[in-house]
Amino acid sequence: VHFVNLQYGKRNEELAALKEKYGITVHDWPGAVEDLDDFAAQVDALDAVVSMANTTVHFAGALAKPVLTLVPLAPSWRWQIDRGESPWYPSMRLLRQAPEETWKQVASRARDELHAILADAPGTIATPPPRPPALHDTTSVASQTDRLASDWLRQAEGELVTPSISLKDFCDRLYAITPRLLTLQGRFTTGQLDDVRNALARRLDAATLDLNLESFAKLAQGIYRIWWASKRDQAFMPIAEMFARHAGRVATTARSPNRALDGIFNIGFQMAFKTSDDWRQTMAYLNRSLCQPYFHYLERVYPASSKPRILQSGRPRRIGYLTWSSQLEGSYALGRVVYSIARGHSETIGEQNRIFVYSQNQSSAHTERAFAAVPGVTFRDLHKITDIAGKVAAIAADKIDALVLSGFDADSLRIVQARPASVQLYMPLGMHPMAAPFFDGYLLYENLAADAPALGVPMEHAKILPWTLDAQFLCPGRSEAEIARARKSLPAGKPVFAVFCRMEKATIGFLETMAEILQRLPEAALVIAGPNDRSRIFDFFSSRRLSDRVSLPGEVDPHAYHHLIDVFVDTFPMCGGLAPIEAMAKGIPTVFLDGAGTESSRGLRDPELRARDRAHYVELAVRLASDADFLAKRRDAARSIAANASRVGDTARAIVEHIEALGADLQP
Repeated sequence: VHFVNLQYGKRNEELAALKEKYGITVHDWPGAVEDLDDFAAQVDALDAVVSMANTTVHFAGALAKPVLTLVPLAPSWRWQIDRGESPWYPSMRLLRQAPEETWKQVASRARDELHAILADAPGTIATPPPRPPALHDTTSVASQTDRLASDWLRQAEGELVTPSISLKDFCDRLYAITPRLLTLQGRFTTGQLDDVRNALARRLDAATLDLNLESFAKLAQGIYRIWWASKRDQAFMPIAEMFARHAGRVATTARSPNRALDGIFNIGFQMAFKTSDDWRQTMAYLNRSLCQPYFHYLERVYPASSKPRILQSGRPRRIGYLTWSSQLEGSYALGRVVYSIARGHSETIGEQNRIFVYSQNQSSAHTERAFAAVPGVTFRDLHKITDIAGKVAAIAADKIDALVLSGFDADSLRIVQARPASVQLYMPLGMHPMAAPFFDGYLLYENLAADAPALGVPMEHAKILPWTLDAQFLCPGRSEAEIARARKSLPAGKPVFAVFCRMEKATIGFLETMAEILQRLPEAALVIAGPNDRSRIFDFFSSRRLSDRVSLPGEVDPHAYHHLIDVFVDTFPMCGGLAPIEAMAKGIPTVFLDGAGTESSRGLRDPELRARDRAHYVELAVRLASDADFLAKRRDAARSIAANASRVGDTARAIVEHIEALGADLQP
């Protein structure tokens, strides 16, 4: 049997690690994936294909190749639910991830399926079925999913909107009918879910929510599925806030541990946080209504194993970083920030000191090797440990002096609450900080520090950190082929304005400002790239007849786009953290709106591009587009300012100093 790599992107290190660890050679012709005809020919030359649910499986299915498709627990609508075959690709088998099943277990099932295929004809693969016939219009994907959406709405209106239905029955029926929504994301138009949303609002707006945790968990799952299917419609924000408030009430009254409450907390927080376009107000609401009640619930039902302890001076330090994700690839910067801090520690602390990185989610082989290669750093993959007590024990076994948390999920909070370290700190990335009784100190990045006191963070126990990133992440090389692929998604026009961010950061005020810039500059183009739902932004520019000049490519490699854009336009009121610095490192000027959200990050911005208000923001963008001399000077300034962002040793040193100060001040 010969294996061929069909995964696009750089995979050299992972393929080399696979050969080194298992002795398996995977043939790789990276040029084949850069041309669709070549890629189709490569797939057609294979006997069988095994892949995640991506573009590759569509090619294989269209070519009638035997293909095993690994489908996640919450699939895209095209994979439907509860079936092992695809109605559009007769040669395809769907291997679905079951609840609580790891991808390793799914891969084991794929191995068994592949053995069965090989066994059909020893020495050769089974003869594939004939190529599928063209689909008739009435059975197209769009018409099928539209029909499912209409059926679901009729069922929902019949079962949920009835005012006389009891609250418990309402939760049971909601939970029973919403799994189908996993196939319907994005199929509902504006107003179609109004009746269902109003039914939810009536139920959640009751004076009390007399539900047991089982019913409340069903309610949480149902609300989350409807919200997700609505493309995270902002009209759900009042429901998200009401749900968060009721979840906080449940946490206030709970007197015993219950894992269902952890899931309810995650849903309530994520739903409100990712629906909001006013993060300062939303975080204040979540802090008061949901987070503080949940923190006190943890303290009440899970006694901590120890109290903060004074650190003995003059001895080597052992510092741990607990991260939700350590991935160095992709748009989410958490892994790159933690890696940069680890590199900074290796440059500034003695050989006797040790740094530990604990990752909650599975990391790529490249990420694990990169962390392991940093002197003095030990990488631990906690996702392999299934229970909280086991994760706490694994951290405690390293006998660390200080644990720094970057993340805000229930499991991470429970780990820190169990007190596996002498001193514990919270270092939020991408969200505002909140105070908890099991945090002894806080590490706040510059663009998030201004709102900390209002959220209860004791600033005498906080240290403000500069945004820094290892130089390899600020200016990584990109090939001509990678740049060419990015160019294909650019709209026509010059200059090209761009921002790379989570879509929630693109508030209505920011979008209106971008629209005014495009109207003032008829030849200009705009790119808004990043994860999460883009439909709201597309609708905004379509309504202003500007959609042909705006590209919304989703999650992309910003470093390839940096070779093609002219000006970075920072979001407001929540400004970017690392994204503007990465752009400035390549000499791309960054326009930003001054305010509370940027007050503490002014040192990382060009003061000449600091806008007083939205009108001034537009004027600065127009001047950069029309004044070549001004643009050239701002390019030079951007590079100079960004150069300070690679001083990772400064950040690491500041963290150690803060830990030492906290350790000396804490009472035994």
